[in-house]
Amino acid sequence: MASACVGHTKNAPDAARTFYGPRTPRLDTIAVGVLRALTERGLRVPQDIALAGFDDLPIASMLTPSLTTVRHDPSQHAALAADMLVRQIHRKAVTERQVEIAPELVIRESCGRLSD
Repeated sequence: MASACVGHTKNAPDAARTFYGPRTPRLDTIAVGVLRALTERGLRVPQDIALAGFDDLPIASMLTPSLTTVRHDPSQHAALAADMLVRQIHRKAVTERQVEIAPELVIRESCGRLSD
């Protein structure tokens, strides 16, 4: 997957050298592979392309450059799902609702931020 994403960026205009849409790395572990593939193809992060992940795994802050990522709390997702399941088991009404769980953007070097 990482190689397929990188192939489209080498000749892309500067403004387009960021991953969007279905090719956006959604997990920090995928972003690590993308970082490696970019490096193997001679692209520099963040000088040539910005890169971000999702999950804020411990490795994200240890990479060079450190990985910009989105931090979220999976336990909130689990608690909401468990609550709905328990309500269904006890045959209580489960109403459709929209729940927003605010993530946090953790900006690091891979998006162009200077190191502290």
